[in-house]
Amino acid sequence: MTVEQTLNFQDGIVGDILITILKIDPFTFVVGGAVRDNFLGKTRNNDLDLVMAMKGCEVAERIVSIFSDGITHVPLDKDTGTSRIVVWKDAFFSIDVCTFQGADIHEDLARRDFTINAMAVPLRDFLDSRFVDVIDPTGGLSDLSQAIIRACSTRCFIDDPLRILRAYRFAALLGFDISAETRALMKESIPKLSAVSAERLREELFFILCEENSSHTVDMIQADGVLDALFPEIIPSRGFEQNDYHHLDVFNHALETLRCLETVFTNLPAALDPFGDRIEEYLNREVVKGRPRRALLKLGALFHDLGKPSSLTIDPSGRRRFSGHEVASEHLVKQIASRLRLSRKEQKILCQWVRGHMRGTLLSMLPLPQKGTKRLCREFGDDIIGLLLLIISDRAATRGPRANKSEGHAIELGAGQVLESYFQRIEAPVQLFVDGHDLINFFGMSQGPEIGRILRVVRELQEDGILRNREEALAKVHTLLHR
Repeated sequence: MTVEQTLNFQDGIVGDILITILKIDPFTFVVGGAVRDNFLGKTRNNDLDLVMAMKGCEVAERIVSIFSDGITHVPLDKDTGTSRIVVWKDAFFSIDVCTFQGADIHEDLARRDFTINAMAVPLRDFLDSRFVDVIDPTGGLSDLSQAIIRACSTRCFIDDPLRILRAYRFAALLGFDISAETRALMKESIPKLSAVSAERLREELFFILCEENSSHTVDMIQADGVLDALFPEIIPSRGFEQNDYHHLDVFNHALETLRCLETVFTNLPAALDPFGDRIEEYLNREVVKGRPRRALLKLGALFHDLGKPSSLTIDPSGRRRFSGHEVASEHLVKQIASRLRLSRKEQKILCQWVRGHMRGTLLSMLPLPQKGTKRLCREFGDDIIGLLLLIISDRAATRGPRANKSEGHAIELGAGQVLESYFQRIEAPVQLFVDGHDLINFFGMSQGPEIGRILRVVRELQEDGILRNREEALAKVHTLLHR
């Protein structure tokens, strides 16, 4: 294969650190993603994995003592002697240093996950941009040329079941296929996923959802039975019939909603196009580092109807109804979010979207009722954007060939009007007739959350036109405090 060296460490602190590591341990190799990506001609400029004969943690400590300014290290695994050297001087960079797992580099590589990640070059050669003597005991170069994800050994997923999700992640990231033999090994180890920590599962799941066409990967994950193992809450929705308004069962509707959502991401409806830059910025905004709203919203699409099976009623005409299913869905989603150890903020946003996804009725009432629009914007804040995208995608996934295009168009127009109202609200916020100083000076209130609660009520009433002047606002505050 043609090699294109995309990393340049000739200058700067990172290059100095790598040269120093080489002096400390000449038997140091670059492994994993940096080798793979260089053969693929991909740029990789913020991390590197090294293995060596010495203990990685000891080497990391020595490096930090030599380069004390703008560098630190974090022990990752004492048993394997792995540490992460973190460089933030000039530019952020991380170097993971690990002791050979096995007698030498060949044994170490044989224990890794996939052949395309089990290649190494001596650090000395890497720094000189030479990839002639690549150590490739499992055939990684061949699999790279064939665009195949293949396990290094039959013990791959027994040793670490999380590698099941990593296989899907690399397939999505690189556009590769997973070999049939590897996929069979993955299926055998699905029950072992329950032993993997929630934090590790969550990180791999978000890696997958951050990919542009993750719905294709989710299709593969669910076809292999992995989705059921991760989220047993979805099992009742498989094959669960809805009603004449839907052309798919509950589970397949969720998958279709995810596909429609990804289509909306890349091809906004015309009514939302004027807000395209703001929507893109919002979707890329991370709730927690490495976990953007874009990926979180995909979870919302996948789980938004989980409560339908438990909410089924059949009316006298025989029609299947799911009144209140959004509340039941929110309960199940909260359960999943807690199990995944999502942050409180992530849990709140996700539950809001799921609980609110039936609010789309408002969007088809053109012209939109101003009072309802303002209430919706106040309730969801910035995350009204995610809710609107979910509602549009949910409706697009509902009727398939029988979809009413004019109804879908009306909802999109309504969503555009809501966004216009929302952005006007945050760009020109209403000037309150009363403020915190008034509450303290006129009513003797003390600093605290109660002042915020009162002002929120005043803001809502003022925005809705119920309070028209300062005197009415002060009278309302008096009523709120003495009722």
